[in-house]
Amino acid sequence: MLHGALKTVAHEGTDTERITSFVRRGEVIGFEQMADGGHAAEAVTLEPSVVLAVPVAGLEALSMDDPTLLRLWWRTCAEPMERHAAQLILLARRLVHERLERFLWSLAPASTVMAEGAPRLHLAMGRGEIASYLGMTNESVSRAFAKLVEEGRIRVRGRHIDLLSGPNAPSRLAAGLAVRRA
Repeated sequence: MLHGALKTVAHEGTDTERITSFVRRGEVIGFEQMADGGHAAEAVTLEPSVVLAVPVAGLEALSMDDPTLLRLWWRTCAEPMERHAAQLILLARRLVHERLERFLWSLAPASTVMAEGAPRLHLAMGRGEIASYLGMTNESVSRAFAKLVEEGRIRVRGRHIDLLSGPNAPSRLAAGLAVRRA
């Protein structure tokens, strides 16, 4: 379990790395190692973080006494799989500014998506990291940010992003993705 922000990075060759996910508070990482004992990616901190290691054997023993704990654990472990499926949908978007906008909405906590006003995000990751995750170039990410600002869909202040509501807000699908992840 995590408090802070991490990214997971898979190495493609000697010099190339690909960001495979941005891990948020309360999410589980490293679960894939149960399959073959190895990890598919390396976790790298984006900001000061606290990671709680949960030994599987201890979890199994505790779940014998409380089966609801095991159900909660499985649900928590399923969230990264849901996020991966959402990323595949995201990457299928043809317009780069749509990819970026949906990605930003996926980072918004559910409480801010459902509340009045514009959700405010603090991006722990840089534009290059966003580009790697979305399968874009740094220049494309910069142009997409500029287009979203020009269209009044976002407001940018350094690493703080306001997702503006109203007629230019993305579809309910994007908000629904954010609700599931919070």
